[in-house]
Amino acid sequence: MRLMHRYVAAAGLLLAAAMPVAAQEPAVGDPDPRAQALVEDLRRAVLQAERSGAATAAFIEELRALIARYDAPYAQLVVRDTFQDGAYRSDPRWVVVSGQWQAVAGSVVSPPTGPALAPPDRPPDDAERLQEQLGAVTRLVERLRGRATSADGEKDAPPPTIPAPVPQAGAESAPSAMLALPVHVPPVFRLTARVTLEDDPERHDAGLSVRDGEGETGYRVRLGSFASRSRVELERLTDRGPRTLGSEVLDDSLAGGPVHSIALERDQDGRLTVRVNDVAVVSVEERQESARLEHVMLERMAGRLIVSQVEVWTAVR
Repeated sequence: MRLMHRYVAAAGLLLAAAMPVAAQEPAVGDPDPRAQALVEDLRRAVLQAERSGAATAAFIEELRALIARYDAPYAQLVVRDTFQDGAYRSDPRWVVVSGQWQAVAGSVVSPPTGPALAPPDRPPDDAERLQEQLGAVTRLVERLRGRATSADGEKDAPPPTIPAPVPQAGAESAPSAMLALPVHVPPVFRLTARVTLEDDPERHDAGLSVRDGEGETGYRVRLGSFASRSRVELERLTDRGPRTLGSEVLDDSLAGGPVHSIALERDQDGRLTVRVNDVAVVSVEERQESARLEHVMLERMAGRLIVSQVEVWTAVR
């Protein structure tokens, strides 16, 4: 019981020390040393409570949320993209690994909502433009020649070519898609994304991951359908395939239109935590060393995925 009172006292002191800056946006800079000392005390107390069983799981989770809110390891911004420039190939530069993506002001979408399918990696050079124009002229000459012969009664002009239809939202034929951002993700990190799963609640599947330089190993948060609800899975990606570290079925579905905040965190003790709308839903201690993380990846396996913001935070150097 005395141990429990120590936790409560430490939590109260931490709140008192951090309250003046709680309402401000996180900024890059040196953290308050008093608050950080309390964070370290509280972290040690939580570990001791877990091992001894002296506190309830719910209370420990509240303290972990408090640590995550004021902890310095997530005080320095590594990269942020809000897609406000209407592009995903500029700054920062995302790379299409598979499937089709469309950038609109304020978001990146897969599958595309219109005919603007995955743009080329680079604009065509002068020779390619000339070749394209020459092809257009050649087709026009052939079309006029066909009309002339049809007017003479010799043969009918060929039927016009009908372009293939653009896949509709959530169409079964839409292939899976992956988008990668090359960026070094430090060992201690918080990856956040604002996502919308714009589809039927019973059919959605998307992922947010950090991976190595080859894009094969790392960690992934997977958001999938579970009847009319959603399942959140934390996976370790290996050369032999994904391995589930933890999962949780939510009370409701994440699909249907609302914007949700999805976060994957790894602290200095190696604990991985998944948060949905700032609530921890999966938390596991991962002792195994991971490869150097060099990519952030967005994945869509089913439904339509809309991402309006991606951020990576790390420790203050």
